[in-house]
Amino acid sequence: MYIKKLMEIITVENPKMPYEMKEMALEAIVQLWRIPSFVTELYINYDCDYYCSNLFEELTKLLSK
Repeated sequence: MYIKKLMEIITVENPKMPYEMKEMALEAIVQLWRIPSFVTELYINYDCDYYCSNLFEELTKLLSK
């Protein structure tokens, strides 16, 4: 999933991963966050679903660091 991949890019501690790549991934998440219904849809469709991961929770924890 696109969001999971962006989160992975941001959190990876690989010296070969350029800082610019992490910055671009973070900017992509910020752009998604600006979509008015994105946060609500993310929470309802993932965090409230028993069979899906808590994507909203994970993303919020990542952005609060």
